[in-house]
Amino acid sequence: MSSATAPTPGDLLVPVLDLTAGAPDPASIATWHLALSNLVGSELPHQLLALWVFPERGGVILLGPEALAQDHLEVVVPDPHLGQDQLFELEETLRRARYASAVAVPIRTEARDVGVLVIGTFESGHYGAASARSLHQLAERLAPSITTLGGLLTAGGDPVDPGADEDSLPGAVARTVSDAPSGPELVRRLSGLLHPHLPHDRLEILAIANGTRAAIPLSGLTGRRRWGAGSTTWGDVSQLLTELMGDQATVTIANLGSEAPGLSLPGGAGTHRVASVLGARLMLGPELVGLIVMGHAVQGLYRAQDELTLERVAALVGARVAAFRLESEVQALRGQLEVLQAPSLPVLRAAETLASTAHLGEALHRFAAEVREVLPHDRIRFLLQMTDDGCVEISPETIRPLADLPLLTIRELPARAVLEGERPWTLTHRHESEGIAVALRVAGRVIGAMVIEAGHFEGPREAAAVAQQFAAVIGAHLELVRRSTVGRATQPARTGAVVS
Repeated sequence: MSSATAPTPGDLLVPVLDLTAGAPDPASIATWHLALSNLVGSELPHQLLALWVFPERGGVILLGPEALAQDHLEVVVPDPHLGQDQLFELEETLRRARYASAVAVPIRTEARDVGVLVIGTFESGHYGAASARSLHQLAERLAPSITTLGGLLTAGGDPVDPGADEDSLPGAVARTVSDAPSGPELVRRLSGLLHPHLPHDRLEILAIANGTRAAIPLSGLTGRRRWGAGSTTWGDVSQLLTELMGDQATVTIANLGSEAPGLSLPGGAGTHRVASVLGARLMLGPELVGLIVMGHAVQGLYRAQDELTLERVAALVGARVAAFRLESEVQALRGQLEVLQAPSLPVLRAAETLASTAHLGEALHRFAAEVREVLPHDRIRFLLQMTDDGCVEISPETIRPLADLPLLTIRELPARAVLEGERPWTLTHRHESEGIAVALRVAGRVIGAMVIEAGHFEGPREAAAVAQQFAAVIGAHLELVRRSTVGRATQPARTGAVVS
């Protein structure tokens, strides 16, 4: 420790920052920061006094020194206060640079942290507990002016259209909506465009499928995703917003935690807990096609003017969301038609093969060849249930009496969900290949599973639909084989049994 006498709380002076005429210009802020650094330096010698402000509308702004911006030092946004571990991490970041001693203290109000102050020096072990107390006292004195300054400043967002000021925002939104090739890309681009006008930690576009309970986030909607499943959590958010809107086009929530305890906006980046919520309906004529929702960690952030801005944006987004929905439905319908039409002849041939071939091994080989016509694969195998919790595996390559095969424990198999009747099909993984497992049913009862393996299935759902048609053909055939042996397949699993 340095032998220098540390100042006592209250010794440090604070220069006046004139905010009576609104936000000061950068030169005025730089001059004020230099004065603050000089005053603090007379009591707490340092080579660095860094000060960041957390604007009321979100983000982080470095007030000084200006040169520190070149280091791209990341400062975490408080939620609503900085944790001690986050302050320690900030100090450690400076120590890993060239400042052997560093202290970081928050500029705190009762509601949230409005800034953070850091001092550093090249001398090791220079700051002790008394120095930290003095900085906390300084932070308390700075809090009123930093709070006011934070209300006047707005942190920058993602890069935006150069012409996207308030008047030209509708045109920029229209271009973004038209150019976005997919749902996730629309959400990403729109978030960057709107951030300077409507700051947010989370933006989502919800497509409404069947009432407000089926809300599908476009950020996760790809071309292969089926329409209509939605997200339960987003459904709750959608229902809450539409209920609060009533007959209005928009709604604001000052504190989501108090309005709907336990409900949150899912999937947000970072650790911010959303408090303020702003939402607007997406309409196509008289039909509700979705919602646009944004949220921020700061409570009570959004105002009436923000609702008007988002309403203007929503009017341009609704038609595009309806188009994404229609495109997804058409793709799903096309896939279903292809599944119904393509495999009909091979399925009929497979049924004829099983009916006319007495030898099980030869029948399975021919059956696998017909499956391969419409569903290319590397291997096909069958799991037949022999006891309540055990099954055996057969394949065209290894035909043996079922009673001689090792009994496998169903609950340990990747196809367990199918064998236990929980799912009609599932995607399994073994070694470096994927498997489509579909149920073998006889008279509505699951008697086993057919597993078709390949390196990768481009459309597993469509592949499963094809496999289920073949499974319906072979199920009764394998049931005859299984029944002839089921009473004798009660021996325990043998050492070295291959688990599916």
